[in-house]
Amino acid sequence: MECNKEDARKAIQIAETKLSQNDHNGAKRFASKAKTLYPTLDGLEQISTMIDVYVSASNKTNGSESDWYGVLGVDPLAEEETLKKQYKKLALLLHPDKNRFNGAEGAFKLVLHAWSLLSDKDKRVAYDHKRKRKEKKSEPKPPPRAERSFKKKEKRERQEPPAGKEKEASSKKKKVSSTFWTMCTHCSTYSEHVRAYYLDRNSFCPFCRGVFVATEKFPEMVNGKPFIRFGPPRTFWTMCTHCLTYSEHVRADRLDKDSPCPFCSRVFVATEKFPEMLNGKPFIRFPPPPPPKPKPQGTSGSSTSDARSSMPRTPCSRFEDLNSTHEAHRLFSRSGWTGVR
Repeated sequence: MECNKEDARKAIQIAETKLSQNDHNGAKRFASKAKTLYPTLDGLEQISTMIDVYVSASNKTNGSESDWYGVLGVDPLAEEETLKKQYKKLALLLHPDKNRFNGAEGAFKLVLHAWSLLSDKDKRVAYDHKRKRKEKKSEPKPPPRAERSFKKKEKRERQEPPAGKEKEASSKKKKVSSTFWTMCTHCSTYSEHVRAYYLDRNSFCPFCRGVFVATEKFPEMVNGKPFIRFGPPRTFWTMCTHCLTYSEHVRADRLDKDSPCPFCSRVFVATEKFPEMLNGKPFIRFPPPPPPKPKPQGTSGSSTSDARSSMPRTPCSRFEDLNSTHEAHRLFSRSGWTGVR
């Protein structure tokens, strides 16, 4: 089991990246993979809850209103006590002080807004009324009654296009109106179903195979996927210009301002840096140290060679300019050379 722990951590990192790119299906897939590899991994429950909240928030049930029941993960008929318990549970998992993942602050604000709306009785009644009105508008219109008059039927046949074109047009209309989008209440994944067979009925989720009631959902769609806009993260990384050490700071308090380094205590301008990340921490590759300088070779033990090596290297012109042999002898005797072989 321990051998899968590192792979599970990598899967969580990929899920966090997918979530920041608004690819919720991809984020959900990698979070499920991490749960399969190492179910008790630290942070797995937090990022899974974040994904569920953002997916539910992107579900626009009233055109502009999000699915606030889905954000809290409760049934629309749930009592106030159930709402309160679920809100406390989500708040502990998503509070920015306890959740280190990017996007935790945004998910926490969504949960807080859902609680403030659904805990107020008047606001909840108005919200439920909007949801029901939207669901009624989305129901398909009944087909027109058949005309019994032979003359009207004959006139309609003249105006109708050929059989092949009529079938193509009817198939296109059915393709638009005969399906609907729903969200699994277990894995919070969107899927498309046939309206006549699955609407408001028990259905199997094609991803987690769980059974849920397939109610119609209306998410904001971008390229066929639910879309959520993220704000900038609450914190940022910077590097001290004195000791070259990375540290994390609160964006609103320190970005592009004079800040003390938590390691060397010297003040520097905290500009945002993007270090290489490894296991959620900055990883810096330092250049290899320079090779050591070569040590000087050992000298011989003879006094004569020591004296010769310590003698200054005098140019030959100096000896040519000496005025007397006595002066030359004095110089050689000082260096320890006797001239005898």
